[in-house]
Amino acid sequence: MTTWKKLKIYVSEEDRFEHHSLYKAIIEVAHKKGMAGATVFQAIEGYAGKSPVQTVSILALSENLPLAIEIIDEEEKVREFYAEIKGMLQGHLTVLEPVELLQWGES
Repeated sequence: MTTWKKLKIYVSEEDRFEHHSLYKAIIEVAHKKGMAGATVFQAIEGYAGKSPVQTVSILALSENLPLAIEIIDEEEKVREFYAEIKGMLQGHLTVLEPVELLQWGES
């Protein structure tokens, strides 16, 4: 039986890797590696560590808001992917969670 995992990485809109948005760089690597799925979620409020709370306000719709990147695939592929991007993360909170795959691909 195949074990599936979800890698979840918490970043912010302004985080960069080699002059590009970190979240876009991570998604690009995931796509090139053929990961089963990857999605970026924009939060309405959040913080990491001792940083100030970032929140959506009526006056500004984009203020360096928190993002969560989720990548799902077979455990071995997720672990290999993490090893490849680990240097990009520079201390960003990253978690690995078990996934019960109910449906994937064509029905």
